[in-house]
Amino acid sequence: MTARSVSTDIDPILLAWAAGIVDGEGHISIRHLRPRVYQLEVGVTNTDPRLMKRFLSLFGGYTKRHGKNALSKKPCWTWCVCSKQAEAFLLLIRPYLFIKAEQADIGLASRALITRNKKDRTVELEQFAWLKRQLADVRKEH
Repeated sequence: MTARSVSTDIDPILLAWAAGIVDGEGHISIRHLRPRVYQLEVGVTNTDPRLMKRFLSLFGGYTKRHGKNALSKKPCWTWCVCSKQAEAFLLLIRPYLFIKAEQADIGLASRALITRNKKDRTVELEQFAWLKRQLADVRKEH
């Protein structure tokens, strides 16, 4: 599905709902795409495609279908936003996050390291690698 930008005009109740879904079914990741290129990704995985369509309609991004879930044998779906869209989404839901609040803070900090120059999308590699390790450590603790 096609990507679109995250709207900032969303009912706070829907933002709290989305934060609850991310807390329970979501992930916040810093992906290393290639040398000197990192990307913030926020996503939700579930076996009900209606949830993915709802996230897509509210927050943009994209959806993809995976193989079947090992337990339910149903197809899995993932909704994702990356880079600027992920940052915008996290800024909207951050006040409502509980379980993944620290991960969101680390993800947002990673976005602050990316240069805004379109010709030079490099990062402060040592700081970025440190944040990536911090994110992994937070996941292990919980």
